[in-house]
Amino acid sequence: MSKHYQERVSRHAGLLTREEQKRLGQMTVAVIGCGGIGGIAAEELARSGVGAFILNDFDRFEPSNLNRQVAAVTETLGCAKAKALSLRLKAIDPDIRTEAMQERLTLEQAEQVVMNADAVFPSADEFAFSLMLFRFARRHRKPALLVVPAGYFAVVTLIAPGGPAAEKFFGIPELKGSDEEVYGKLKGLFQSGVYGVAPGLYVRMGRWSKEFYGAFLDGEVPPSQLCPLVWGSTSMGVLQLMDYIATGKARVKAPCFFLFETGRVAVRNLKSPLIRAALF
Repeated sequence: MSKHYQERVSRHAGLLTREEQKRLGQMTVAVIGCGGIGGIAAEELARSGVGAFILNDFDRFEPSNLNRQVAAVTETLGCAKAKALSLRLKAIDPDIRTEAMQERLTLEQAEQVVMNADAVFPSADEFAFSLMLFRFARRHRKPALLVVPAGYFAVVTLIAPGGPAAEKFFGIPELKGSDEEVYGKLKGLFQSGVYGVAPGLYVRMGRWSKEFYGAFLDGEVPPSQLCPLVWGSTSMGVLQLMDYIATGKARVKAPCFFLFETGRVAVRNLKSPLIRAALF
């Protein structure tokens, strides 16, 4: 570790050993989706000493991103999200290595990104695509961070190699077929409204109004998000990923998960009948 690196992570003393910090510095984390949850995760990991990032987002910042996306400021409106986030990380430390990919990834490209990383954060706007990224991470035994905020609600966990499929957290069957076939089926599920978990998440637990939820299902409005919930839930997930990278363990990992609701944060187990009834 360089002297500069040691100085900037020196406040980790007593929390991380020198060897654990070294592991963080040697890691490459892929962040696919550089907006709300992806942007804050990348920044927190960079400030914590992660040495390299693969950043992907084909979108550009717009005014509606200012309420929750860490790299969205007046000066970056209209700029490519992946490039702007890359510059922000390098402003923290020019030695951080970044690869900013500004194109829409094919499934083959996405799988290659997963293979090139040590850990993955699927945070794409299209949830079906994120689920494919989780499938690739599971296939190649890469730890993957799951953070799904919805209004006042969030589900957060780390899926370690050998852990359950991400689909199980949302009542979605583990579909069979080629990657292209599975991706098509997932997109069809969301487009058809078969996504049975949505009412429980968004209306009852996320506190969306029924009218807004209906407009969301009809594709008339984007999802409603609050900065404190987006950043707070992501931060809890980042802590689990850091712990796993540094020590090989995580305090909360799948099938356990953090359940964020108004006024409380609890740890639940995917196998719990109560939780399954609430979510599914």
